[in-house]
Amino acid sequence: MKLDRTRVITCIDINRQVENGTDKLTQTATNSNLQNDQEQSKADKPAKGLRQPIVHEEPQMPIKMNIETAEFHPPKGLTEIAYRRLSILMSVDKLQKLREPYAGDEDVPPAISSEVARQCRELKRLPSEEIATKTLEKLNKKLQDVINPPQEESPAEAEEEDDELDDFLDDVDEDEEEDEDEDEDEEGQAPPPPSEPVERKPIDLSDIDKLQIDVLQWGIKQSCLFLERNQLTQPLLDIGTRCMANERLFKILDHYDCQPQTLYGWTAYHGTLDSFKGACKAKSEQLDEQLKAVINPKSKKKQSPEELAIREEMSRLYDLQTAINGEIKDITRDMVEEFWRVYTEAAVIVADQKVAGEDETYIRAFLRYGMIGEAPWLLSEEVSKFLLEECAHPRRQWDYHVDATHVLYTDEYIHMVGQGFITPAMDEDLELNQKGSDDWKVDKMWRRIVYGKIIESAYKQTVEQLQAEIERVGNEQQDLEIKVEKLNPQKSTYKQKKREMQEEIQSCKVAVARLQKSIEQIDGKLIPDEQAAVGEAQSRIGGLPPMTAEILARREAKGIRKGCKLCAKLKEPFLPFVLREKYKPGGAVNDRATVNAQIGELEMLDPLIFKDIIIPAKKPANRVYLRSCPYIVLTPALGQMGFSLNPRGGPDVGRLLVPVLNARPGQLDRMCFDIFSDFRYDTSKMSAGVDLLTSDTLVAAYANARWAYRKKSKEIREKAAMFNEENDRTNWRRHYILYMTSAMDGGKKLFFKCNEVYEAVIKYMNLPEGVERLQSN
Repeated sequence: MKLDRTRVITCIDINRQVENGTDKLTQTATNSNLQNDQEQSKADKPAKGLRQPIVHEEPQMPIKMNIETAEFHPPKGLTEIAYRRLSILMSVDKLQKLREPYAGDEDVPPAISSEVARQCRELKRLPSEEIATKTLEKLNKKLQDVINPPQEESPAEAEEEDDELDDFLDDVDEDEEEDEDEDEDEEGQAPPPPSEPVERKPIDLSDIDKLQIDVLQWGIKQSCLFLERNQLTQPLLDIGTRCMANERLFKILDHYDCQPQTLYGWTAYHGTLDSFKGACKAKSEQLDEQLKAVINPKSKKKQSPEELAIREEMSRLYDLQTAINGEIKDITRDMVEEFWRVYTEAAVIVADQKVAGEDETYIRAFLRYGMIGEAPWLLSEEVSKFLLEECAHPRRQWDYHVDATHVLYTDEYIHMVGQGFITPAMDEDLELNQKGSDDWKVDKMWRRIVYGKIIESAYKQTVEQLQAEIERVGNEQQDLEIKVEKLNPQKSTYKQKKREMQEEIQSCKVAVARLQKSIEQIDGKLIPDEQAAVGEAQSRIGGLPPMTAEILARREAKGIRKGCKLCAKLKEPFLPFVLREKYKPGGAVNDRATVNAQIGELEMLDPLIFKDIIIPAKKPANRVYLRSCPYIVLTPALGQMGFSLNPRGGPDVGRLLVPVLNARPGQLDRMCFDIFSDFRYDTSKMSAGVDLLTSDTLVAAYANARWAYRKKSKEIREKAAMFNEENDRTNWRRHYILYMTSAMDGGKKLFFKCNEVYEAVIKYMNLPEGVERLQSN
């Protein structure tokens, strides 16, 4: 069949204004919208000879529902826009139901099935205005070609046209796997209304041209809806921003040109959608009660008109709830991106020390917890006051003491990195893609300079500790010498006591000489070597681009975002709402005091975990250790996983991430065992050098112990918690936890589980003070 008409369906009037509406959901669209729809449908009516597009009427909304809550009163303009955007999503859902019979059917021609598949793919990530516009142009062109086929068109050109159309959806494929793992927010949504299974009828393919036109018109209609939805974005952001313009943090960020308008606009819109969800939940409960009142279980008659009306209303309510959840899921991506953009700008403010006083407290609360406002619907008054009071007293100076435990919130961490107190985190892009560049060289030199200040201070404090030990041993020697002089030669025990005391005096002299030699080695070699390395780095960095606090802050903000995503198992929720829903003072919160206590307990169980030997000796008691605690950064995330990002080695003391909010209470100890097992393994591996298996390190001893089990039966290996299909690190984590959970008993769990591993690693992991090592019979 050849159609000679050239008119095609074009975009509906996407400039339609949302006027004369209501701040409550009504049964149908507003009168002005309906009139616009009717006028537009007349304008878009196809000429004679072109099949009328198979579309749908405006979706009906449930009857009146009050969306205002006690805490949030969305303005009229915002509710109207939200209403219209939800109506658009419901319209798109109706188009999807029209496509369902043709999706995946082998009898449908490829030209049609590919377009149906493309339209379905488009729903996985709603397109932007630019993409929707280009898609609309291409669909109109394809529809024109179907109506008036070109005289010559090679199959290659047609295939190329389809490929270009699919290129606009490439970003969707990249995120499909991540989207499948995300948990949709279904709270408060009623179950789908019960319906009888519909038997699939055979598809009528008698008129392929008409079907192809229908499919293209569905795509055109869908693109038009997306264009209208995108045009409503800026008005909703403007109205939403005005809603939250009185928030203190908004004014601060706006003053420092961080451009927070989009973030706060989306937040207000999300609050409006939450109000819709609450209204839907209340309406659902009301309909359930009404349905129970009209159903007569003893009656064998068909459903009454009242029951049918209620069920129809429940069906519309379910469609609305589905649209709300879809809208929230879609805007959350934009909200998360905008949050981290503003987060980066706020990090620069803190790193540069541009703000002080109460303004600084609000910015630190934003960086530390994701707190963006004090409104009751964002955060309770109790929690707001508690967080602001806590953030008013941050750590501003680095504690160089060797016995310090460094647990830092993200605002403190960013500030100290920016001020050069601690080394920045490793930048993967520099290490992998820009090795040898000026930026890479600056990073290396800067890291060496900052680390040099830390390690030199640690060396000097270690010398002070050794000098204090010399003084103590010297005093003990003097006391013994005085006691020898006071011995009575007339007593029978005189010679024996004198000999014993002289042996103790000699031991004191040997200890003092050993300690003096250690001090000389630190003062004469280790400290000068470190100063020379720092001096060389300072001379080389002079001709390179400067390392500014802004550069460091932006890098660290990027790393913190990645860390939050890892702690949350690769999910990226909107952190202000995570804070609102999960934070409870005294609850499952990993604050500084809690983590400090946990780290102290862990170091008691494994005393050498933060220590390196700087003066070796055959006897462990004669060795001199240097303690360097890693940076434990409390990230503003919710999760049950922590991560060891950098081991201790080279110009770094190590870096670990712990989420501020625990997904489940009582799991901090297990989380710390996991991350510190990795920290210990990686630190030992870094100190092993090139030849791992011949080095005198914990990781080499463990590898040899595992190697001895490689040919034993599976039953024996599993009894010893050895699994060949897992790598050394995974097996080590299991054995390390066995050791740590029984360290106060000499590590008996590991001893009885796998004695070979126990014997291999116990010499590198001192038992807690006063605990004896277990011995085999």
